[in-house]
Amino acid sequence: MQIKRLLIKLNIIALVFALSGCATQFKTYPPKSMSQSQPYVNNSTLANYFEAVGNPTASKDGFYPLSNNRASLLARLLLIELSTVSLDLQYYIFNNDETGQLISWRLFEAAERGVKVRLLLDDFPAKNEQLLYALAKHPNVEVRLFNPTQYRNPKWLSYIFDFKTANQRMHNKLITADGVTSILGGRNIGNEYFSFGPSVAFGDFDLMVFPKQNIKITHSE
Repeated sequence: MQIKRLLIKLNIIALVFALSGCATQFKTYPPKSMSQSQPYVNNSTLANYFEAVGNPTASKDGFYPLSNNRASLLARLLLIELSTVSLDLQYYIFNNDETGQLISWRLFEAAERGVKVRLLLDDFPAKNEQLLYALAKHPNVEVRLFNPTQYRNPKWLSYIFDFKTANQRMHNKLITADGVTSILGGRNIGNEYFSFGPSVAFGDFDLMVFPKQNIKITHSE
């Protein structure tokens, strides 16, 4: 019995090393560069709306809870539609399903009308690389991956050979339009977060916020 277990362990080790030999790796990382968000866009559609709703001279921030999944999706689409200068997004999961493709298409439309789109995604759950590559080809779209795994295919090998680095993931969920207003909270981008389809629906919570101080988001590759 002990010999059998030993043989099984040896076979598993041999399989892992065989996979690592066939896996695609990053040879070198590109040079790092800093990218900063645009400041608060005065007289933009969003700025004019939120300042008209509240008291423009007040120093208090504003927020609105988004507990309904579908309303949260519509709110994100609205920010994209009304943006005029910049869109900054950070997400852990950005699925290539119906809602992910819908938001991607709206981001492309925004870039077409001159909006600067910056998208920061965690690398490990990113499985829609063709979609991201298509977006990144647009001159007004900047796509970056947080902590890219050393092994590209399959990515999980990085957890075996470089666990300390691979285990550092980014779980941010944020979209900011024109430096004016943001939606942040627990929802990633995917059907299950917006009650699209009957299979799975997560009960998450977001906030739409309107801070009086400028929102600054700095990305580093």
